[in-house]
Amino acid sequence: MSTTQISGVTVTTQASVYFGGKCVSHGITYPDGTKKSVGVVLPANLTFNTGAPEIMECVAGGCEYKLAGTDAWLKSGPGD
Repeated sequence: MSTTQISGVTVTTQASVYFGGKCVSHGITYPDGTKKSVGVVLPANLTFNTGAPEIMECVAGGCEYKLAGTDAWLKSGPGD
C-alpha cells in the first residue's frame, strides 16, 4: 500500500532540484528527528549516486530501475 498522508512533520519549503528539474524533493522531519524526503521524479533516464542506501516508495506511476552492480532491470509501481 502506498503512503497517502504524512502527519505531524515539519516540511522544508526550499526544494532540492536535480537533473535539470526531472527530480524535485522537499525534506521532512518527524517529531523524533527522523529525516526523509518527499518528491517527484519525472520521466527520464537518471543515475542516482547516493552516499548511503536509500528507500524510494512509488505512490503513483511507475518506473524501471537497475541497481548498481547488477544487470537486471526491475519494475516498480504504486506501493512498491
